[in-house]
This record gives sequence, structure tokens and C-alpha cells, in this order.
Amino acid sequence: MRAIALLLVISSVCFNVQSKSLYDPDTYTPLLSEHQSFAIGDIVTVMIYESSSATSQAGSKTEVSNSLGLKYKDDGSELGGDFGISGKFDGGGSTVRNEEIVASISVNIIGINSNGDFNIEGQQLLHLNNESRNIKIKGTVRPEDIASDNSIASTRISNAEIEFIGEGDLSSAEKPGLFTKFWNFIF
Repeated sequence: MRAIALLLVISSVCFNVQSKSLYDPDTYTPLLSEHQSFAIGDIVTVMIYESSSATSQAGSKTEVSNSLGLKYKDDGSELGGDFGISGKFDGGGSTVRNEEIVASISVNIIGINSNGDFNIEGQQLLHLNNESRNIKIKGTVRPEDIASDNSIASTRISNAEIEFIGEGDLSSAEKPGLFTKFWNFIF
């Protein structure tokens, strides 16, 4: 046992041992960091949770009444008559609209502003059952709003332009027909 210990001591003194650190300051990326490093062309996933609702009501009521009376007397005979015009209008209407969009889309960083914010832009085209859905997103995001999994909520996008366009059988069925458009144009 002593011989093995002595052999280890002698071999450690005789051999020149070199070691290199695993840490390289030029390529070091911490496992846990508050801010990630991004560049133009990097991909960020936008989680779209948008909902809106609007209610509008309008009403009007008018009532007009005019009358004209005329009497003429000549040599004991009286001639006369009454004429009257009246009209009523009572109208109103209401509109209720609720919309909700839930989706996720990957976008690219297309520019970096002088303050460090990112300009993002991207689109996603989905075809399903004779329907096409095209989602386009454009806006500006702060790097600190991007989560560690490279995702960001759509509510955190500044100057957001979110466009959701649908085409196909279902979208066409939702639009009024030509007769309805003509009727609404006249009235």
C-alpha cells in the first residue's frame, strides 16, 4: 500500500501536468440569465390572446304635424276647408360584436432600435377544410418582455398590427349576398 502511495507521489512530481479551464469568457453563456442575447433574424414566438367586444345603440324619434285651415265668406255663403299633414318616425338599432383570437405564431426580429427594442414581423398561413387563415403580426417588443422560452404575449407588443384574415366557404357564408347589399344600399 505504501508502495502505491510512493509511486503516485513520484509520478506526480516527474510528469508535467497541464489543465485547461472549461470557462471561456468569449463563448460563455450562463445557464440562468435575466436577459438573452438576440440578433436580427432570430425567431420569437408570439402568443396571441386578443379579445374585444363592442356594443352600439342608436335611436331616433321624430314627430311632425302641420295643418292649414282656410275659410272664405262671400255674400252669406261660407266656403272653407282644412288640410293637414302629419308624420311620425320611430327608429333604432343596436350592434353587438364579440371577437376572440387565440393563436401562436413565430416571427422574426427584423431590426434593433437604438434603445435596444426589437422590431418584429411575421405571418402564418393555415389551410384547413377549404378555409384559409392568414395571421400577420408586426410591432416592437422590449427584450425584457421576452420569456426564457423565446415567447412573448401579444399584449406586450408596442405599435402592434395584428391582422387575421379568413377566406373560404365559411367566410363567404358570413358575408351578405348581393340582394342584401343592394337592399341595404337603397334603404
